[in-house]
Amino acid sequence: GESWTKAAGNTVAYTNAIAVTPHNNILVSGFLGLYSSNDAGATWSLILDDAGTSTMALTGSTIYVGRYARISRSTDFGATWTVFDLAPDVGYIRSIAFNSQGHIFAGSSPTGVFRSLEGTNWINMALPGSKVQIIRIKNNDHVFVGTDSALFRSTNNGSNWTRLTVGISPF
Repeated sequence: GESWTKAAGNTVAYTNAIAVTPHNNILVSGFLGLYSSNDAGATWSLILDDAGTSTMALTGSTIYVGRYARISRSTDFGATWTVFDLAPDVGYIRSIAFNSQGHIFAGSSPTGVFRSLEGTNWINMALPGSKVQIIRIKNNDHVFVGTDSALFRSTNNGSNWTRLTVGISPF
């Protein structure tokens, strides 16, 4: 951290997620789309031209990108894409996470948490206080969700939620 170099110029406006693939490619999600670099950030290629990109997550060779009422999936590191349009009231997909059972969780603002097994059919998991900002899954598959007003945990794939309050200051 003694010195820093601007790697992507002005191409990645509003960076919201960074990941490194198993092949050491760097993926950067920003408002103008998803970029990839295979030379430590010296050069960048736009691999998903999708304005409004709000998050990105990587599992193995599969990339998921969220935006307003849409999730895009690539199973070949961004060479081809499948787009899943969700209902317009879903809003922006803010966070994507995966559990060990193959479930995909997507958090949106303003409508909550959605779960899918294959990426095509999404189930609303009925989380109260639904403006999701982040989802993280612990190695025991406990799902943690941070909203704009609280922190929640589910121990059963999002079927039930517990608001965590002990030791956490109120918002």
